[in-house]
Amino acid sequence: MLRIFIILILFGCGKEDSHYINPTLNSYVQNFLERANAHKRNTLSFANVLSIDFCYAEENNRGICVVKEKTSKIKGTNIEVSKTINKYVCIDPEISEIPFDYVYVLYHELGHCVFDENHNDVEGTLMFKTFQFDHDDPEVMLDDYFKSGL
Repeated sequence: MLRIFIILILFGCGKEDSHYINPTLNSYVQNFLERANAHKRNTLSFANVLSIDFCYAEENNRGICVVKEKTSKIKGTNIEVSKTINKYVCIDPEISEIPFDYVYVLYHELGHCVFDENHNDVEGTLMFKTFQFDHDDPEVMLDDYFKSGL
């Protein structure tokens, strides 16, 4: 519970329209977006991802996609005039020393945040619900993800 609170404090502060990508993760994020675009996947919602960084996620999670929605209403009414959706990717720093692990988790969480993907039950795929994979190379797994949609 404390970790969730820390995430909310961390992501709740600062300018709402600023973007941050941890330099260690930046090349992998760019690769994800380039491959998505090459496979004709719509990446427009990436603009809503305001932060991608190492931080402590919920207990037993190696990463998390946090979604915060803010609705503006006309004062004194329930009439909505705008809705803002901000997303944040958090990768557990304890796995930062194992590149394949954090790249896999990063790609998995970007699947949630950029494409609104849910977990699936297909073992060895990027969006499988637990931390398992059949590939030795995260780039091969990423290509398989974009080709198959899993």
